[in-house]
Amino acid sequence: MPNCFSLTRLPCTFKDLAVGEVFEVQYPYHIVIRYKVFEIEGERRGLILDPDRPESTFTIKLDPDCPVVPVQPSGLNQIDREICKLVGLDEHKTQYCLGWFDMIGFKLACGESFEEIIFELEQRFAVPEPVYADYDAAILRVAKWLKQNFKNNAWVEIGRRA
Repeated sequence: MPNCFSLTRLPCTFKDLAVGEVFEVQYPYHIVIRYKVFEIEGERRGLILDPDRPESTFTIKLDPDCPVVPVQPSGLNQIDREICKLVGLDEHKTQYCLGWFDMIGFKLACGESFEEIIFELEQRFAVPEPVYADYDAAILRVAKWLKQNFKNNAWVEIGRRA
């Protein structure tokens, strides 16, 4: 299935970003500079992205707690790594953690909001089945974490919304 959605991280801090993510920092006097997370000799830095000089390699050391605004969607594999850490599972080479992409990702691609997905999961898991209780709790935790940290950029919508 082709991706019909992407997830962009909500405003956060520099330390929350993965290498390769593009973000903006707002400075006084309405100055906004776009960077890409770059690592050199084990140190994370911001590579300044200058549209007038795309060959520029000027980097700057940023405070890990510097507030940033991500501007490009996060890679689904990077999000999956973070989900694995969240729920304490090892990464799999070919499958997404807990099948989150097949369940939550599919619903996002169909135009459902995080709120709708979380509500549906809470309703479905209201009467827990002992066999699936751990999975149910974990996938609900993933949905809430995604809502807290990402914005859905779905470009497909099924049905009419009020």
